[in-house]
Amino acid sequence: MTQLTESEKFRSVYNTEMGLAPMVKRLLEAKFPAVLTNAKTLAAAIETRSEQLDYRWNQFAETLYHCLILYHRQNSISLKELEHIEHEAFELLAVADASNTAECSVQLGYAMNSKVFAAGNITVPGKGAVHSDLKADGKIDISGKLIGGKIYAEKGISIDTAGSPAGVKTIIEVPENETISIVEAHEDVILRIGRNQRKISQYESMVYARLNKDGQIDIHK
Repeated sequence: MTQLTESEKFRSVYNTEMGLAPMVKRLLEAKFPAVLTNAKTLAAAIETRSEQLDYRWNQFAETLYHCLILYHRQNSISLKELEHIEHEAFELLAVADASNTAECSVQLGYAMNSKVFAAGNITVPGKGAVHSDLKADGKIDISGKLIGGKIYAEKGISIDTAGSPAGVKTIIEVPENETISIVEAHEDVILRIGRNQRKISQYESMVYARLNKDGQIDIHK
């Protein structure tokens, strides 16, 4: 689509300032009818289960309706919106695959207002996770930032940056025999190990938390 919109022939026929809706409609009907059929099926399935699915699924269905299904010449569809559909489709596919596989790990570039559950590990090598609920039967490894929300991992958690300087409640939880490792932890980060809880009251670096012999949370640096 990027190459198409940059061609002189395309520019002579379509006004990109008016959006790509006419071109998208023509491509779906002439070249990719299966995409339109699958989009309708998926959007209908999401709508049927809207109360059971989290916000991202419902928003994705709305985007499908706006950009692909309910064509109207006045619709302003940008290339960025089409790229967003592709990105979200891959992200949600990873979540769906995880729920259908007995032992599966999930890798996410970025998570926002999401609920992700994995029978294996959850890895976030990209920007991080914001106000999300992550739960793994294995480990959770976040290379970027964890801001808000709650995460739980059966086999330990490793995070580059937890919380934010503004002080956002961020809950990090593991079983009593596991550890939490954080390179940078901000105020209002809550560490839960087993039944014990400890709140970070000020910025700390190189946090390594585990239970001591008395069952209390120790933070080593």
